[in-house]
Amino acid sequence: MSGVDPMLGAVIGCALTVVLCVYVHLTTLRLLNDRVLPRFQRHSRTAVGMMVLVALVAHLLEIWIFAITILVVGSLSDTQFAEELQLDGFDAFYYSAVSYTSMGAEPLHESSLRILTAIEALTGLILITWTASFIFLVMQRTWEGQQHHR
Repeated sequence: MSGVDPMLGAVIGCALTVVLCVYVHLTTLRLLNDRVLPRFQRHSRTAVGMMVLVALVAHLLEIWIFAITILVVGSLSDTQFAEELQLDGFDAFYYSAVSYTSMGAEPLHESSLRILTAIEALTGLILITWTASFIFLVMQRTWEGQQHHR
């Protein structure tokens, strides 16, 4: 795949990855709101616990999606860089996780991967705060409702 411009590949990879991660996240939150919460209406602590666990799984899936994109974009780079990169799946997952959570890792020197890392950090920040806001609103709604029924 030496004919693909690495920066173009990174931009396309970023766009597709962000869209896919937002779709996964939206679908997860809708599933939680529409299916999980009604089933545990009387057990709000269980519902919140389930929501946190399912949200964590969604975030891990989104990190894996970005890790796969890192591997693909890295392979589109020039062959010398791709050989020096030597990221396997778990290294890519770790790099993706620290980028997604905005902890930061030692930056990769390839500019196409730096742009991907920056977009992943922004996406992770938004999706993590979206999850926190969603769970807070669910807790507020269900726990206030329980106090009114006492």
